Amino acid sequence: MSAQRPTVWIRFPEASGRPDLPLRLGDTLEARARLTGAGLILILGAHRLPARADVPVADGDRLRLRVASVGHPLVLQVTDHLGPRPALQWTLRQALPRQATAESLVGDLRSALRRPLTNLEMHTACQEFQDAVPSARSLSSAAGIRETLAHAGLYLEARLARGADTGADLKGRLSAWLAALRPRHPERGDRKRPTPEFPPAERALLDQLEAFFWRIQALQAHRALHTRGTRDWTLDIPVRQGDALHALRLRIRPATGADGGAAWTIEARLALERLGPVAVSLHLAGGRADLAWWAQQRVSAERLANALPKLEQRLRAAGLEPGAITCYHGWPAHDGTAPSSTATQGIIDEQI
Repeated sequence: MSAQRPTVWIRFPEASGRPDLPLRLGDTLEARARLTGAGLILILGAHRLPARADVPVADGDRLRLRVASVGHPLVLQVTDHLGPRPALQWTLRQALPRQATAESLVGDLRSALRRPLTNLEMHTACQEFQDAVPSARSLSSAAGIRETLAHAGLYLEARLARGADTGADLKGRLSAWLAALRPRHPERGDRKRPTPEFPPAERALLDQLEAFFWRIQALQAHRALHTRGTRDWTLDIPVRQGDALHALRLRIRPATGADGGAAWTIEARLALERLGPVAVSLHLAGGRADLAWWAQQRVSAERLANALPKLEQRLRAAGLEPGAITCYHGWPAHDGTAPSSTATQGIIDEQI
């Protein structure tokens, strides 16, 4: 029976000393991941196969794989994934398919706060959430950005371990609200507090709050696994400006200047209530700032373009030399502000 299953044979040159590797549809096998200058290599016993992974894989991870397709390309599905830091690997695998961005959450919150919510606890939690998120003014200075980064949920556990105050931490607040709002389960021994009943719209909002909690979990785990030793930060947060709610996705990472010196790249995506989606890319090197804006709405692009002279003045006031400053109607070809994948989770495509 097994001999009749579709089979692919990977043949190695005689000089390699490695035997041919037969892989049959449905077979399971174990491999160890090695990250090299040429990319990901899967080590299966005496065999080494180049591969492309659509899930985060760290050097040294152990993968249990199932042959999902023997066509072109050969597809191996990850059925178990163990790494040097298995708890973080597990967290990331759990968080990626369950997350929702700040932009998605803000859209639901805007609607919820414009109408009376039938559940008082839910209304209070939503109002407290809006009051707790950073203000646009707090993000207008370097000190404000540092403070926002510190309380964006990425360092909650580290701050707890140091005994630091975590009362303003976004992830901590989300966790407390979810514990208070989520229905309790009598089978787990909680029989004192009645299960709250939510209309469908409010239940969907509660799901969004929980999905945003998983978004923070994903960003934390991704940073811990894949940016260790680098100053590379990504945060995704709601932002308030008066009664308006916006969303900000920000990535700050080191770069290299044209002269080979130190530089920084800051990429941001903003979902603004009145201007719509806006993206910005800022490159800082040697006291010079190059800046590019994009806006999906034409009227927003025109407003941003009209504000560029004022922006140049603010850059000079901050001690920076304005470089190339541009504004476009449209969207950047690539938005690299956060770790994400549109590929099927748990798949590795072998490439020759």
